[in-house]
Amino acid sequence: MTDYQKHLVEKFKVSSFDDFYAFPLFFELETVNVCNARCSICTINEWKSETPFMEDDVFFRLADEINSHSDTVRIVNLSRDGEPFLDSGLEERIAYFKKGGIKFTTLSTNAALLNEKRILSVLASGLDD
Repeated sequence: MTDYQKHLVEKFKVSSFDDFYAFPLFFELETVNVCNARCSICTINEWKSETPFMEDDVFFRLADEINSHSDTVRIVNLSRDGEPFLDSGLEERIAYFKKGGIKFTTLSTNAALLNEKRILSVLASGLDD
């Protein structure tokens, strides 16, 4: 094993480098492919999404598969390019992962849609970061 592979094994607390070839350890699951901002560095004007919001049945099929590997999955990130707070079911989705045994959930937001009620709701759902 190379020094870099040893570093990864140590950093992500896996038993061997072969663990990286099994079920993925990290997920970015974008449930919203739209955004309320138009940041100059973003590629949003190039997005061409026929379905800007993930259907619930698709989400729950993916989440069930991920949750079935909760013993090895390290992180589920519920954002990528879109603004996750446009998802009216965000809190339910976070809670579903937490109830399924996922240890760490995270997301990234432009924070424009946050208010005290929504912040408290998302934190209560189990969001870690």
